[in-house]
Amino acid sequence: MDKRVKIIITAFVAITLGLIVWAIVDNVNRIGKLAVTVEVYPKDAKVSVDGERISSGQHYITPGKHTFTASRSGFADAKQDVTISEDITYAGLVLQPQSDEAKKFVEDDPNSLDIEAITGKMFTNEGIEVVGNYPVIGKLPYYDLTAPFSIDYGQDEKTPDRPYIVISYSVANSRPLALKWLYENNNGSLSNLDIRFKDESRIQSEQYRGQSNE
Repeated sequence: MDKRVKIIITAFVAITLGLIVWAIVDNVNRIGKLAVTVEVYPKDAKVSVDGERISSGQHYITPGKHTFTASRSGFADAKQDVTISEDITYAGLVLQPQSDEAKKFVEDDPNSLDIEAITGKMFTNEGIEVVGNYPVIGKLPYYDLTAPFSIDYGQDEKTPDRPYIVISYSVANSRPLALKWLYENNNGSLSNLDIRFKDESRIQSEQYRGQSNE
């Protein structure tokens, strides 16, 4: 066999074996991890997850809470805590311009439309996480015209990660029924809910745990 052909065959085999080994190692490194898409604006910002430098794009990350950060000259640093799960596989960061040069950059940048897209995806993440922590939120608003009462929710600026529950149009006899409905639709718990009535009075959920079982 010609020496040149031998070299080509040897190189081909070596490359093939290398690709096979790389694929095996890559698959092993992905075990127990989820494919997470990371986006940032501006696109050339430096991105890190839990202090480790990464790039925009897809990464395999273990489920659980992770801190994503991004920085770029002229912009305020961005930080986002994301709890990665089967339902949440996206992390987005938008840096706010501080210097005049950075503001001009955003005005002239054709990619500035990415800001709205990234922000929208992060809002979706937050909604999924809220429903995960407070299952009843996904079933609101709820109306019972016979009791009567209605149940909805809102968000307090002081505690944006914890929505509050509002019970409206209720009378004394229907309040326990409203609490019972909340209990049954929140995985059998009221203790994690901030429950308020339309008249702006607030209750300690634990006080009504017994009533909700009636």
